[in-house]
Amino acid sequence: MSLKAIIVDDEIAGRSTLRILLGEYCTIVDIVAEAGNVREAAAAIKKYEPELVFLDIQMPGGNGFELFNHLTQINFETVFVTSYERYAINAIRFCALDYLLKPVDKNELNSAVQKAVKKLSDKKRTEEQYNILKENIFTKKIKKIIVPFRGNELVVGSDIITHANADSNYCYLIDNTGKSYHLARTLGDVEDFLRETGVFIRISRGILVNTVYISTHSRGEPMIIHMRNGDKFEVSRRRRAETREAIISGGNRP
Repeated sequence: MSLKAIIVDDEIAGRSTLRILLGEYCTIVDIVAEAGNVREAAAAIKKYEPELVFLDIQMPGGNGFELFNHLTQINFETVFVTSYERYAINAIRFCALDYLLKPVDKNELNSAVQKAVKKLSDKKRTEEQYNILKENIFTKKIKKIIVPFRGNELVVGSDIITHANADSNYCYLIDNTGKSYHLARTLGDVEDFLRETGVFIRISRGILVNTVYISTHSRGEPMIIHMRNGDKFEVSRRRRAETREAIISGGNRP
């Protein structure tokens, strides 16, 4: 089996390093082209029709995410390659896509290739993932995320999420119908990502709430917030001032 791939990175050294690692540890990958910017990458994809694209995010003259604006169809898997940029990484993860951190680790590279092979064989490619990612990245308005549910992946609007509960290194998202989604993400990851909406706030170590769904809150001790669906949560002492401010500043809209 051979997997046609393209490497997109503005740095020659970066492309060379990845090509060498792939040649040594991922022999099923056949590098058919390299590109140094978004326009070159779009032309190479149209010409060679790869099954896998390794895409650097930080490139002068065009953010890597802009590549998808140059394509009418996405018939390949993408592995994003980036230096640590928490928001971009969270955006990728919450769209059920894969990434590698620079410097690239050979084991993580092999794992990313195997995941791509599985997705291709299962035909789980979807342009919706990339469209959601583009919207989240460029607008910094987190409207949708992709979450696992009963063996499938569902697109869930952030506006219907009422709260999230920590579960060790995982967490649960709960929507306004009471449906629960178990994520292989920490509550801290979810908080970092959904903070961009401007309406989510951490009220305790284990609870993140959407202030839009708060109906009332007590003014005495302890501070209890009442959600529109009937749920009640206690706000930790150190989070009370921040929580009151968030509610007063307009998060709690009808």
